[in-house]
Amino acid sequence: MLQSASASSASLKRKLSDRDSTSSTVDTAASSSKKAKSVSTGTPLKPSQTNSATLVFQSPSNACPEYPNGWTYCHQCCKKRDLSATIQCTWLEARTTGKSTVPKQRRCISKYCKPCLQNRYGEDLETWLSNRKWEEGHVENVGYTFAAETYATARAAESPRGWNPSGMSTRVVASAQADHLRRTMKKAPESAPVKKEKQTKDKSASAQPKKRVRKSKPKVLPSVKWTHIASALSQSEVEERMNIREFVLRFNELSDCGLSKPHLEELEQINGKYNGQDGHDPTSWVSDACAKSVILMLLENRHADIAKTSEVAVKNMRNIGFSLSKVYSTLLEWQESVIETTETSSSSDDVSNDSFSIAEPLPPSEHFFAQARRSTRTMTSTLPNSVAIHSSAQLIPVILSLIDLTLQMASIREALEEGPKTTREISRQAREALKLEGERWDVVKKQQEQAKDKAFFQEAKRLHRDIVAALERSSDIAQSESLQRFAPLGSDSEGRVFYALSPGNAEREAAYEFTDLLAGDLPNNARLKKKGRTLKPEEREDLYDWSWMILVWGKKPPSAFTPTKEDEDSDVEMDEDADAWWCFHEPEDIKKLAEWLVIDNDLEEKEEKGSNSKAASLSPEQASLKQLVSSLKDFGSLLEWRSRDDKYRLPNTNLKSASASAKSKAK
Repeated sequence: MLQSASASSASLKRKLSDRDSTSSTVDTAASSSKKAKSVSTGTPLKPSQTNSATLVFQSPSNACPEYPNGWTYCHQCCKKRDLSATIQCTWLEARTTGKSTVPKQRRCISKYCKPCLQNRYGEDLETWLSNRKWEEGHVENVGYTFAAETYATARAAESPRGWNPSGMSTRVVASAQADHLRRTMKKAPESAPVKKEKQTKDKSASAQPKKRVRKSKPKVLPSVKWTHIASALSQSEVEERMNIREFVLRFNELSDCGLSKPHLEELEQINGKYNGQDGHDPTSWVSDACAKSVILMLLENRHADIAKTSEVAVKNMRNIGFSLSKVYSTLLEWQESVIETTETSSSSDDVSNDSFSIAEPLPPSEHFFAQARRSTRTMTSTLPNSVAIHSSAQLIPVILSLIDLTLQMASIREALEEGPKTTREISRQAREALKLEGERWDVVKKQQEQAKDKAFFQEAKRLHRDIVAALERSSDIAQSESLQRFAPLGSDSEGRVFYALSPGNAEREAAYEFTDLLAGDLPNNARLKKKGRTLKPEEREDLYDWSWMILVWGKKPPSAFTPTKEDEDSDVEMDEDADAWWCFHEPEDIKKLAEWLVIDNDLEEKEEKGSNSKAASLSPEQASLKQLVSSLKDFGSLLEWRSRDDKYRLPNTNLKSASASAKSKAK
């Protein structure tokens, strides 16, 4: 037993002596441990640590048939790689190990494989291995100099050192990005920090986190539904009908022969009652009675010099029925009488004969001739020596010429001049109503603080919001009556023109009544006599009333889709490159249309760039597009409110009785 123990002890001593005999020192240690704490140059390195070329190469212990040169793990990808296809960092690190406080220099153990150097950093392994220039702070006699700390994407090095990762580069773009990566990466520090100093830096870095810049993702164009409408009408034909409708609504109250409510609502049907469907004329307009009422209204707004002549024409026109041919013949007689009167009158210097000329009517449509071939009675029903008027659409040029004449009247000019004043008065009245509603709401909140009735408070709060919204929308509707002229909302960068008709007469009267009622002393038994007009969703889908939709003239964008109806002929194909009329009758579709304009024209990015710099400003085209988007959003919100059945609400007795009962319970 003793003999074997001594033998093992002797062999151990021989191994230790052999290892110590082959070691070489880089730096000499201090003779005293106490002095080494203050002045220490580190523990000498061994040849195995320096990879000295004078050593005899020995096959590594982990050599195998798959890796005859040995293997190691890559510091970047953590994969097993052949030693001959890797490179080890030559940087000397000063670290303390164990309980010893003496810093020792040790070569960095980080190794990088050839694919990671090529793909991640755009570097070549053979180029680095042939770099025999020695730098201070690196191991000597290795044959190359390589600093792993230069590459900050290493998983173990990027976070504690506070370096930003460079990201992944492919083989195709690695060579092109190599220069950029070198400029963005930080160089290795001049002296290696001690581990304790690292920890303090980490704490300070964590105390001040870096702000991340969030990059906005590219937005996708929303899928907007474009509904085709009025396929047989051009842009000018629809604009003429829109102008007639807006003029009649604006000045109908000034005439003693004003249109009735059914005829005013009929003017919203720009393409007729059936939009040219079910075998009707695709260019149809209003009924014959409505067209006659418009002409009577325009004749009544007459000049002082032709008052008697116009009275005779109005009287004769009322007695001829609804024959449009007779109506036009009466207008021709009136024109001749006016010309004679103005020639003999001396007070008509400001009115010329040319201003009383009536335009010629349009010829009958192709649909009429197709129907006339089937019935000879239609062709022979006209009067002798007269122009045949078979539809109201033929009289549109005639009505436009009468409007031009009416604009010269003094009453019309005074109404136009009073427009801005009327708008200010409506705004003042709406502000007064909002102020009174705010005072009423303050009383309700105080009652809630005493009664603490949550159900009553929530219902009263909802009612208050509805009243405020109704006052704001009523002000917008009422101000549409004092507009100076009708014009499109705007146009986009591709030439599409956007239109929106003003609300009808019934909605204007309801808006006036609601604002007047809330702006004054509100009685307890107050009731609304006029609640306006509300179209149900199925009525809006018929596309008859054009004041409940947004109209667009132009080409359909490629990203849009067009719904098809079951009764439409699938064989009829529409030319995608031709301009046409499109409509949007749902509030959601209108809001999507506004969003589509913003994304398609990059308005958000331009606004952000303009907000960062004070000198930046939008161009006239961008400003008009921004105004168009705002108008579309406002119309969509207004249409959503107009579609509600309970849009006009008053503080009723139910809420007041509930507050009284809640107050009595609190006492």
